[in-house]
Amino acid sequence: MEFVTGYRDHLIDFSELIFQWYRKYVLERGQGPGDTEAWRKRKECAVRKLTANGSVWTLHAIRNSRTALTVENPAQQIQERFYNDEALSLRDLEKYISFVNLEEEEEEELATQHDHFIHVDSLLLLTDDDGSVMGLDFTLSSEGPPLTATQLAMKIYDLLCQGITFPMCGSDPQRPRQLTLGDEDIQRILKPMVLKLGVRSTRVLYQCNTPRNLTFRSSRVKACHVSSGVKLSCTVRRTASDWTGTKPPNTETTSSGVRNCRST
Repeated sequence: MEFVTGYRDHLIDFSELIFQWYRKYVLERGQGPGDTEAWRKRKECAVRKLTANGSVWTLHAIRNSRTALTVENPAQQIQERFYNDEALSLRDLEKYISFVNLEEEEEEELATQHDHFIHVDSLLLLTDDDGSVMGLDFTLSSEGPPLTATQLAMKIYDLLCQGITFPMCGSDPQRPRQLTLGDEDIQRILKPMVLKLGVRSTRVLYQCNTPRNLTFRSSRVKACHVSSGVKLSCTVRRTASDWTGTKPPNTETTSSGVRNCRST
């Protein structure tokens, strides 16, 4: 669900909702091998219980070799949000991060000069046949050597399980009939794994890296038109509830289905 606070640039609000979904995914999956394996078995069981809906999903691996970023002041970050700044525009991001052109700078030198250097090597984007985003993950070259084909295939497998059982676009859990991707080695490793979930996989060559008809199915929730204090309180409650599906306190549902916060 897209939530517009009225205080931030819409793209930043939108990005933060993506972050909320991804943070939930990472926390549930766990950090240790035992935690991740237990999470994976639960997801596999949940996926197998779903009826295949006949759709064809696509895994887009979007490479990034040109742009990285450095975090100017990590202390400004807080756990639940990108930054504790309600009135934030795209221009304000200069206070927090700096973008680096890797075509002009050496990545190894930057990594040694900056304690918080981040290079997203590739974005893994999972979409359905309508172009709706079901989930995403990414790989960081700044965290060590590139992932092997087997490691990347497992990362995609976990993303598929999460996208099926907890779609980012907000739709109900659904199991696709088929998963398509462009990498031959990854597809060969994934094929027997996803088949156990009742999903076939095929390799398809794409003419470009841009997902066709990319969209997020969402409903826009408008901020409360009352005092500033109530607006900000509303924003925190609504944002916190977006990916849990719970109704926050002091809310009511209008005839149009849009939830508004009641002033207290």
